[in-house]
Amino acid sequence: MGLFNIYSNHTMELSQKQMFLEYGNIFTEGETIEKAVKLDSDKFILTNQRLFLILTSKGDRHELLSIPYWSIRKFSMMRKASNEDDAELNIYLQHEEKPIKKTIRNTEIANEIYRILATYLFNAKSLTTDFPLMKFN
Repeated sequence: MGLFNIYSNHTMELSQKQMFLEYGNIFTEGETIEKAVKLDSDKFILTNQRLFLILTSKGDRHELLSIPYWSIRKFSMMRKASNEDDAELNIYLQHEEKPIKKTIRNTEIANEIYRILATYLFNAKSLTTDFPLMKFN
């Protein structure tokens, strides 16, 4: 049992080519994968347009969750210490009270996911502020 826990409880990077082979039919034209990661039984795919989560439920059923970057309100990462390998990523969506919480068992991958989220989230937010705000008297 312990041997299986070693392999099922860690984070690993996935091949972009493999992700396109498995899920390419749901990507939009011009959408590119920045990073693909397996977290326990779930997958994170960060593209140039959205965060894509493949959530595994009981059995072989998967929920495919597409989150455009502009719909992310904020995100955070928690670690106990700088040398610890685990990080908890919290992603807060607009109009949702509870965040999506995922444990990432590799700090290098956690930092890269955080950087990609920051890059695309801040770019998406700046695009939405280009429009003039309505003024009320």
